[in-house]
Amino acid sequence: MRGLFHYNGNYVPKDSNVAAEWFQKAAKQNHAESQIFLEMMYLVGEDIPQDYYRALQWLLPLVMEGCPFAQYHVGSMCETDKGLFSKDYSKGMEWYLKSADQGDKDSQVHIGFLYFDGHGVHKDDEIALKWFLKTIKQGCSTGQFLVGMCYEKGQDIEDFAMAMEWYLKAAEDRSAVAMFSIGRMYEQGQGVDKDSSKAMKWFLKGVEEGYVGAQVSSPGCTGARRRASKKLITAKQRNGIRRRAVEWYKNAVDQDSDEARVALAWMYKDGRGVHQSLPRARDLCQELVNRSHGGAIYSYESVGHLIKEEEEEREAYRNHYY
Repeated sequence: MRGLFHYNGNYVPKDSNVAAEWFQKAAKQNHAESQIFLEMMYLVGEDIPQDYYRALQWLLPLVMEGCPFAQYHVGSMCETDKGLFSKDYSKGMEWYLKSADQGDKDSQVHIGFLYFDGHGVHKDDEIALKWFLKTIKQGCSTGQFLVGMCYEKGQDIEDFAMAMEWYLKAAEDRSAVAMFSIGRMYEQGQGVDKDSSKAMKWFLKGVEEGYVGAQVSSPGCTGARRRASKKLITAKQRNGIRRRAVEWYKNAVDQDSDEARVALAWMYKDGRGVHQSLPRARDLCQELVNRSHGGAIYSYESVGHLIKEEEEEREAYRNHYY
């Protein structure tokens, strides 16, 4: 499809306006995928002027045909006051239900949030939980985190142990917001023994994924969706958390933690949160070797190999230029 080639920049220069022209030609021939692309481009205003009227022009025929994707977008417009619809949670719920009955996972997520927040329906954490569980069966990547959130924050079903269990499952699928939630639970001692060292480890894992979840307890949070949102963190924020981690590990080393020695050695090796220092990393590994720590030999040999390579490069540089 030529429109898709121009949209993605495959084989031809990326050009949304040209893509829209080709999508429109195909859409007039009732090509459903082209109609969906046109609707999305005009709705979002992606590289072309945002135009809700033109978005609806292509959206409504799909709605009449019972397309779950289109029904979801009508529900979203009703819920968020976008497009030509006034904000109406109840109407949004109606359209989400039509789409969700056809297995649309995004609609199932929104229904869960509406019940969790009590928007347009009576707040019901148990019903919210059921909808979030459905999203997992549909392959929703955030479903496990949302189930954990229900168990952690639900008024009627609060269960920190269950929340931790689901957060751990989500973390296995590399959910950064779940990693931060695990860190917070260790930091606050919810469902687990309070452990600042483990908290920092999980915070760091989340940072390394490149995302952080909004703080669920911050005064400015007004709803579960905002609490569950993710945003790309800046390099400055990432480095700040890494520097905090270095301080945590240094304090733990002072308290004779071998696990902290391993972590700190690798941070010195990679220069994360601290100026890179292979000699300092080697010294920490040597301490572990002296203490017969299980992972010390591998760490020591890895760091030692890097130091040897660096010394050889410096020697070659001196020989070449001096």
